[in-house]
Amino acid sequence: MQQEWNGLWVCEKCFEPRHPQYDVKGRADRQNVPVARPNTVDTFNTTTLGAAASKGDTSITVASATGIEDNYSIGIVLDNESIHWTLVNGDPVGTTVTLEDAIAEADAASGNTVYIPGDSFIEPTATTVNDL
Repeated sequence: MQQEWNGLWVCEKCFEPRHPQYDVKGRADRQNVPVARPNTVDTFNTTTLGAAASKGDTSITVASATGIEDNYSIGIVLDNESIHWTLVNGDPVGTTVTLEDAIAEADAASGNTVYIPGDSFIEPTATTVNDL
């Protein structure tokens, strides 16, 4: 009689050695997706400020109001390089756009860029010009 690897006593004819697969060590398998978002580039229509805007203003003058509609989000590049994101309050009258939120951080010079992403609102976070 011989004792097998599993503790059983068997005759010489029935003896089976331990199979090598029992000694294989598993490896950790990363189940997470490394990049969950598609590799897309957001495109924005842009225009510029036709006149300077001051901190606290609730309307701006743009060079062209094409593509700006009621309840669209727009981003105004301020002089401190931050972007003031807000919604348009009503359709533009000529080149005057009324804002839902007053410009809060800094002034904006004439010629600064105004981003028009369309009907998808961009959350007002600490977005800067370099992020776009």
